Amino acid sequence: MEIQCLSRSFEEIKSIWKNMRFWFVIHSQGHVFEARRGCDSYMVDLDVMTCSCRLWDSSGVPHVHAKAAVNFIHQTPDGYIKAYFSKDKFKQCYSTNIKPVNGNSL
Repeated sequence: MEIQCLSRSFEEIKSIWKNMRFWFVIHSQGHVFEARRGCDSYMVDLDVMTCSCRLWDSSGVPHVHAKAAVNFIHQTPDGYIKAYFSKDKFKQCYSTNIKPVNGNSL
């Protein structure tokens, strides 16, 4: 699986996704799905990249429920990880000089 994001981020992402196989996905309509595991159930909308658990909204990384939905439609998660984690955005952020700041004593 080739994902174009920073390697540290990818390690964190893999640890989140390790339990994906335990989630049962039900298609609702369009790119809206329900991910279930036991008594837990979450609504995932891949078009707007949200999940009712709100972890995707706060972290920018699709949580296990969203990853299960992406897997259900046989797609790679590349397009569902926020641009913040991409190598291109990282390079863009540090493409200019970062000016040092004064210490507390000033």
